Amino acid sequence: MLIGLGLVALNLRPAVTSVGPLLAEIAQSLGFDRTDSGILTTLPVLCFGIVAPLAPALGRRYGGENAIFAALIVLAGACALRLIPSATVLYLTGVVAGIAIGIMNVLLPGIVKRDFPQRVGAVTGFYTMMLCVGAAGAAALAPQVERVFDSAWPAALAIWAVLAVVALPAWAPMRAHFRSAPQTAAASAGNLWRNGLAWQVTIYLGLCSSGAYAVFGWGAKILQDRGMDVPTSGWMLGLSILVQGVGAQVAPLIVFRGGDLRFSALLMQALGLAGLIGYLFAPLSLIWLCSILLGLGQGGAFAISLTMIAQRGGNPETAARLSGMSQSVGYLIGAVFGPLAVALVHDVFGGWPPVTGLFIAITVGAALAAIGAGRARTLGA
Repeated sequence: MLIGLGLVALNLRPAVTSVGPLLAEIAQSLGFDRTDSGILTTLPVLCFGIVAPLAPALGRRYGGENAIFAALIVLAGACALRLIPSATVLYLTGVVAGIAIGIMNVLLPGIVKRDFPQRVGAVTGFYTMMLCVGAAGAAALAPQVERVFDSAWPAALAIWAVLAVVALPAWAPMRAHFRSAPQTAAASAGNLWRNGLAWQVTIYLGLCSSGAYAVFGWGAKILQDRGMDVPTSGWMLGLSILVQGVGAQVAPLIVFRGGDLRFSALLMQALGLAGLIGYLFAPLSLIWLCSILLGLGQGGAFAISLTMIAQRGGNPETAARLSGMSQSVGYLIGAVFGPLAVALVHDVFGGWPPVTGLFIAITVGAALAAIGAGRARTLGA
């Protein structure tokens, strides 16, 4: 079960993070301007949010394991189609990959909570670490793969279909031996949309996603425009994402007074902002340090958002409803204020330094939401 979970988790980000380091080559090849590139990096995140409310229904109807198995097949096909060097295909596969990953994003935590009720934290930490390894590996290795294939960026994007193909036989036994228990749809789910705490958790997750996907989409390009070569920029982005696994393990442990996460959340936001500003202004010789700070902050913030969902839900049913709400709205927030917003600010103000204001605004918004969502309380209490 753990092997299957780990291999599935490896597939949750490479289709997204492999694009950023190759964005300059893709744009030059297909004639993209910065807005086109922003849309390309935003589409998968947008689909994460759109599909999130539908994923629990798929899990109830067909079984979570079966839905994830089908999503892996779809993801493998979407990545493989990127061998075709076409703007239309690239946009289409971004949508399809985003839908497949979005389904797995929502269903995996429920399976972990159901099958490992006494080890939720440890198992969630394990698959989060594997998610970060997949994301970091794709970001760091995509430029190297492009070199192997004589500067052919389609091959560097399509190769990640292999990860999904490898995961399929490992996950297939789960379909037979780990049936999803029937779940009842909560008739009062609409109540969450009028709950202040639920919205604080949702906004926190959304703004954390904004910063993370802005880095996935534009982090390597920012470094390239500042004079760093393409392979090194990929390694720096990969280092940042890899360190997210460390932040995800450490941040939830910084807890006070029976589940108060405010200090931990604010600390992670500060580290993440320091790394972001470093990418924009620090000497290139110190970018490795900025990548570490950025990874610790963003990885820790992501883990805290998942911890908030579990803690603030109070019971599994409410936590599942809160997960659906926060992931659907949160990823939509991430899409709007993440890669696309960075591209628009860059184009309107003519450079990367003005993006600092956007990063500060995202961080302040996330910190304000964390002050409310981080308090040790539960929905309905």
